[in-house]
Amino acid sequence: MKKEKSYNDYVYISVVITIIILIIAYIVYILIGKPPIFNCIIYEKFGIYCPGCGCTRAFISLMNGKILASIYYNPTVLYTVVVLTIYVISTTLAKIFKKENSKYVLKYSPIYIYIGIFILIGTCIVKNILVTIHN
Repeated sequence: MKKEKSYNDYVYISVVITIIILIIAYIVYILIGKPPIFNCIIYEKFGIYCPGCGCTRAFISLMNGKILASIYYNPTVLYTVVVLTIYVISTTLAKIFKKENSKYVLKYSPIYIYIGIFILIGTCIVKNILVTIHN
């Protein structure tokens, strides 16, 4: 009898596929060279930062081992990488050792997304306040 897949199983599969795609993109990035990083359209038009401002630079900094620079550009990227790494490792080990109901397995929960959104919006607000005060 085949076990029916849970919501957590679908999230796990999606995350693993996303990680594989990011690894391939990083390999292409290394082989082809650095693509241009375009300026934020919202910042250029309105002079304010959007929540996603700095995410590309933060990701590239993180891939180059510059953790503090990554946090400076946008801390949401580091948060996402850490949570997804813990999730994938704990879930993979649980599947291998058939201990999927262990308390050490990070299960999908919307709270992780809410925390990420809070960090994303909080970063945007802080950056815009600092730009306003500085100017």
